[in-house]
Amino acid sequence: MYLYAAIFALIPLIIYHVHFQVVYQTLLPPLNRRTIAAPSVKKVSNAEIVTLTAKDGTVLKAFWMPVDDAVATIVYFQGNAGTSGRYLKNVVRMRKARHVNIFMVPYRGYGPSEGCPSIHGIQLDCDESMAFLAERCPKTPLIAVGTSLGGGIALDTVSRYLKRFSGIMVVNSFTSIQELLLEKGG
Repeated sequence: MYLYAAIFALIPLIIYHVHFQVVYQTLLPPLNRRTIAAPSVKKVSNAEIVTLTAKDGTVLKAFWMPVDDAVATIVYFQGNAGTSGRYLKNVVRMRKARHVNIFMVPYRGYGPSEGCPSIHGIQLDCDESMAFLAERCPKTPLIAVGTSLGGGIALDTVSRYLKRFSGIMVVNSFTSIQELLLEKGG
């Protein structure tokens, strides 16, 4: 009887743990999320890695790639199975083709950023990113671009900073966490 009670009590913990691994891809090899191709390695001009500190003290590393007289700033929210460096080639093409600044939002636990990913933590990371953008380009229109997991994060961030964004593009994302878990879990 006690064994069944113990097993039943563990079920929510097991579900939470599986959910965490599915959403944030924590079972991928560490180098997949930690190794980054920095803008300097890819020979991207006028690019820098900026250090941000979220309200909870987590240190984050973001890519900032401004251009002179930008018509807008692309705020790029990456997917969960890589780092900002994985998406660098695509955003550099956007920057050249559209004459836009690029800011790649850092997530805790990805690339050189500290911490472990969580919903609340990534919201704090996005809040700090928005504070950075308010300082660096206060009048430039912002356009959110989110890929995979980044689509959900972009939608959340835009909904919380609606007056600051002029547009949003979501690519290869999901409509809900429940749907994602059902799809990944079978």
